[in-house]
Amino acid sequence: MSETLISMKDVSKSFKSKHVLKGLNFDLPKGSVVGLLGKNGAGKTTLIKCALGLLRPQSGTITVFGEEVWDLSDDAKGRLGYVPQTSSFYHWMKVGDVINYTASFYPKWNHELVNHLLDEWEFTRKEKTVLLSEGQAQQLST
Repeated sequence: MSETLISMKDVSKSFKSKHVLKGLNFDLPKGSVVGLLGKNGAGKTTLIKCALGLLRPQSGTITVFGEEVWDLSDDAKGRLGYVPQTSSFYHWMKVGDVINYTASFYPKWNHELVNHLLDEWEFTRKEKTVLLSEGQAQQLST
């Protein structure tokens, strides 16, 4: 039997009077590849944010790696990654600030790889994030 990575049971999420997710049931088994298709406003991003514990649904239960999404262990959080469609940083932040902040969440952070990517992408740690293009901001968010 395969391990279920994400399980959503009777999940509902609304924004004011707009129902975005309504009684959603979804299981993502280990080794699966899934594409979320739908028109703008269909709930794709809301589903992902709820699955990662970034948004709280009004009802239902969500587990990730068998753990309640709102009480994920540090080990479970370390196994997750999320790159938003658009990145937003505080206007005062520099590339180095974003890297240091993000690294603080991951005990196994690979500083050598980050330095390699900074060189490859031609970033400097002192570069202000507000001056990055949208594509560069996405690279920094990975």
